[in-house]
Amino acid sequence: MIYAIIWMILTSLWSVISKYISVNFDIYKSLFYQYLFISFYAFAFLLLSWTPFLNFDLKISWLFILIWFFWYSGIWALYKALKHLNNAIVMVIAFTYVFLSYFLNIFLIWDIEKFSNLKLVLSIVYFLLISLFLFERNEKKKIKINKYAVYAFITSVSWTIYYWINNFIIKNQIATPVQMIFYSEFFIFIYSIIFFSIFLFNNKINLKNELKLNKSQVISYLSVALFLFTGWLLFFIWYKYVSWNIVNFIWLFSVITTPILTFIFLKEKLNSKQIATIFLAFIVLVLFIL
Repeated sequence: MIYAIIWMILTSLWSVISKYISVNFDIYKSLFYQYLFISFYAFAFLLLSWTPFLNFDLKISWLFILIWFFWYSGIWALYKALKHLNNAIVMVIAFTYVFLSYFLNIFLIWDIEKFSNLKLVLSIVYFLLISLFLFERNEKKKIKINKYAVYAFITSVSWTIYYWINNFIIKNQIATPVQMIFYSEFFIFIYSIIFFSIFLFNNKINLKNELKLNKSQVISYLSVALFLFTGWLLFFIWYKYVSWNIVNFIWLFSVITTPILTFIFLKEKLNSKQIATIFLAFIVLVLFIL
């Protein structure tokens, strides 16, 4: 249980640092360095743990391609949302993945999950709650979609697919947790190189100048990479031995710890309406998992 609590706190700290990075630094540059450092951590751990390299089976290579694409897309969308929205609001919307994962299991592995009216009601309630963040009134008092909240919802869809495929690969012993961390993070780094290069080319930015890091950036990128790597290591090990729902249950407590840590370190505040909405969403999440 102690590992689960550590993992949940690490992911909350990762979210706080991600908020800081998204507001202060360029997203493409940040993703490039974040996955460069995570790949380094993962490669070093792979060697130190004497874990053999994975022999790719071409028949399931499409699963890894999906993992790389959806995780990069999810984190990119998360950074876009964090740049403009409160950290806690982004996390609550992103946690829609819990409900999406459940329905994905029903659709693809119908003998594992059973559909219930209670879960349907809870799902509807949760979507109604996050709709308070997804929609807003403009200057003319007309309701419109909050485009930045949509980025957070894209993250939830990406997380759903990413976690489901990881769960499938690890549970079927196609790869070990350590192997999954290295191969998923390293090839996501390849994605980050591609999109970082496109960003530099489109904006006619000098590569040498853009690659320079100040002290604040170095500390931020090293920290976010370390928290993410350690968190994923514990996360994937749990996946191997524990049911997906229990893993989700432990993680959802970060909905509470994230705003607390964000307030402590970044002084980001929520109004009373937002606090009430997030707390109700958390209760619905707990009831849904239980």
